[in-house]
Amino acid sequence: MRGKRMFYIVMFAFVSTTRASSNIASSGYTYPYNIALIANMSPVVTAIFDRIFLRSPFPPLLWPTALFSVLGGSLIAISQSAFNDDGVGGGEGRGGGGEESNDEIRGRVSPEDNAFGCALQLLSVIFSALARILMKRTEGILTPTHIVQTNNLSNCLLPFVITMVRDPSSWGALRYLPFAPRSLFAWCTISVGIYSYASVLQIRLVRELGPGFYSSWASFRTLGTMMFMIRKRVQSSQ
Repeated sequence: MRGKRMFYIVMFAFVSTTRASSNIASSGYTYPYNIALIANMSPVVTAIFDRIFLRSPFPPLLWPTALFSVLGGSLIAISQSAFNDDGVGGGEGRGGGGEESNDEIRGRVSPEDNAFGCALQLLSVIFSALARILMKRTEGILTPTHIVQTNNLSNCLLPFVITMVRDPSSWGALRYLPFAPRSLFAWCTISVGIYSYASVLQIRLVRELGPGFYSSWASFRTLGTMMFMIRKRVQSSQ
């Protein structure tokens, strides 16, 4: 039993680290609206993996969710693309004190980088689905607390090693962080309190509802993002 527990801990650490790393790295190669479109594939990918690995039936909300996710993601992409085409910040660019124009943004993203960024985001979606499958598969083997601790440790260890090897000077940014008691209290409340509790609750919901059914509610997140983008668009045009 102990060997089985250690096996799943190592597997979840690998899946979690790959998911987080590919998700973060993708933003440096492709546009935000491409990331949003690909991320909206998560409910379908999770439901397919749930069917393959856990033999669960497809949830009844899957296909309406997939439809709303695609429509919502498309609206986000269209809105973001139109926002960029207007030349954000009046097209002043780097030297004018405003934000960069659309031509400058596109000039930094080559077709090869764009394809690589989309592939990274797709990899993140796949490993995100695998993480939820493991949450369900390890029921009775790992507690939610075990999974949260594994996730936090693995996602801190790899960035620490990479930054220490490639760019140790980046740790100098810590000097500019406000270490006032109020800031430390807020950080501990969010990271230790809210984040940890929400993570444990998420694992319990995945195990209770099943990965496929749980992911079917992702369209509400897409709807919230879409409403935020529309509000931002309206405020910028006033």
